[in-house]
Amino acid sequence: MALYLLMGVHSAVGILSGSEQAGDPFWLGRWKMFTDRRPQHIELRAEGMQVGEWTPLALSSVFPNAWQEGAGYHRAAFWKNPQRVVALADHTCKVTGVAAVRIFVVRWEKTLASAAQPERNLEQQMLLEQPCEP
Repeated sequence: MALYLLMGVHSAVGILSGSEQAGDPFWLGRWKMFTDRRPQHIELRAEGMQVGEWTPLALSSVFPNAWQEGAGYHRAAFWKNPQRVVALADHTCKVTGVAAVRIFVVRWEKTLASAAQPERNLEQQMLLEQPCEP
């Protein structure tokens, strides 16, 4: 137990100092397969009104991801907060220059024991639709 605690302290110091190594003893615990227990994939998606049509917007190009764990806006703590979703929509409007924005939560079943994860039984829930200020 003491050895495991010592390895944890060593790992935390490495992460805080910015020198996280590939040989980190806790990499397995941060691997999404072991840390994500949800039975579904959950993703935030956006559409923008362009020339009278709703077209998909790539949120990953508006908000580039710098973390291994994925984009923070996909987490429930983010998209369940209406103020954060409004801020996300406002910034998306500014960056993309569209006339209006829709933000959705999309869920689909996980395919166990497969690297391919097709979007089966897709469910969409609209969180927000708002016009963009010129």
